[in-house]
Amino acid sequence: MAGTKMTLKRYESRATYYDTQEIVVDEAYLASHNDLIVRLDYPYVPNLKMLEVYYNGQYLSAGGGYEEIDDRTIRLDIRNPVDGSPITQFYPGDEVFIRTWRTFYASGKDPFDERITRLEGEIKVARQDYPSLNHRLDGELKKVIVFVIPGKVITPGIQKIEIRFPFDGEIVDVYASCSVPGTERTVLQIQKISQNNYDDLSGEPGGWVSVLSTPLMLDRGEKSTLTGNIPAVIGVSEVTLNDHFRVDIVELGPGISDITVEIAVKI
Repeated sequence: MAGTKMTLKRYESRATYYDTQEIVVDEAYLASHNDLIVRLDYPYVPNLKMLEVYYNGQYLSAGGGYEEIDDRTIRLDIRNPVDGSPITQFYPGDEVFIRTWRTFYASGKDPFDERITRLEGEIKVARQDYPSLNHRLDGELKKVIVFVIPGKVITPGIQKIEIRFPFDGEIVDVYASCSVPGTERTVLQIQKISQNNYDDLSGEPGGWVSVLSTPLMLDRGEKSTLTGNIPAVIGVSEVTLNDHFRVDIVELGPGISDITVEIAVKI
């Protein structure tokens, strides 16, 4: 049996190396080995593909060419290349070469601990000034309720479309636009109601409440509220799970067409 050869490869603070074991079968070896079980000189961790095994120069794959028994033992599963019959023992002159890979961290740290430390650093950067990553993700997530009031003939007052919002959240922005602006301003109010009051058909003050202390205004000749003279102000920002929303057209400018109202909610 040949001696040990070690090759060292360094990458930053990590060194990857392997140990090799070479068996040349002779009569002395056969006297103590009457099967294809090979005892390894160096331990390995099963199922991590740490071994390279060769039989007479032929590469053997794990689970096909050899079986991992424990951290120091394997069993070869080889066949006659001529007729495919199983080979059950070694013969004089057979050669088995085994390379056992391993990773050594020069810092002395466990590889798993090092990966955890690196991951914690990435989370800290992603979190920024938020108390937790969940808070950061929550702060970034918004959903938008969209009302579309189509056509050229639009009726002022409370619109029939009512939309349920199935999350808790906070209204952070409102917006309105139209395909054709009116010759006078259009004023839009957003209203909401809780699920319980909605089911009870309750009226104000326990029912529908106005969300905006200053309503959305589509000024004369303007296609969106972004160019309006008076910006909307959110008076009631809290949204409770399953609140319902609707739009009230307080003033309707003549000639306006296809109104869209958007409510951005941070959840």
